[in-house]
Amino acid sequence: MKNKSFMNKMVVFIASACIASMTLSCATYKSLKTERTGERDLSGTFSVIYYGYTYANDPKAIAVLDIEGDEFTFQPYASDFEFEIRSGVPSEKALPYAHSFVGRHSYFFNSQVRKIFAESGQVIGYEVRPLFHVAAFGQNDILDVDYWTEEETVYVSMDMKEHVKKRFFYRSNND
Repeated sequence: MKNKSFMNKMVVFIASACIASMTLSCATYKSLKTERTGERDLSGTFSVIYYGYTYANDPKAIAVLDIEGDEFTFQPYASDFEFEIRSGVPSEKALPYAHSFVGRHSYFFNSQVRKIFAESGQVIGYEVRPLFHVAAFGQNDILDVDYWTEEETVYVSMDMKEHVKKRFFYRSNND
């Protein structure tokens, strides 16, 4: 009897700790806003993050231009093999390199440049994402990209939109 009571208390304690941990982690997470912009807005020096394109013709690829000299540093929320960072790249080179990186897929149509804002409203970087021919995936923009901060680090995660994955990549042979 004593052991059963102790085990029940332990299960309740562990469950409570897990729930508290999840609640706290969700409460501190806040996505940063992005907004479409023109290329003429870019100036300065950047650390360019090439994120994705881990295999030939991989549609998941973005380039993030991290403004150097500000308080924020971008970090992909991914394995080391999924990204590469080049520092000290002037804007005249950063943007063409970014467009070239995201434009490697055979169904690439165009790219889109977006400003990335800190919670204060300050522009802290830019994103270059691929747009695809609609016939390929049913829509131009197939990526879900999310940015969030923890102190001065801006984390970046990227995946395909769930309905695109289900429709085009997780088909069963019986469909």
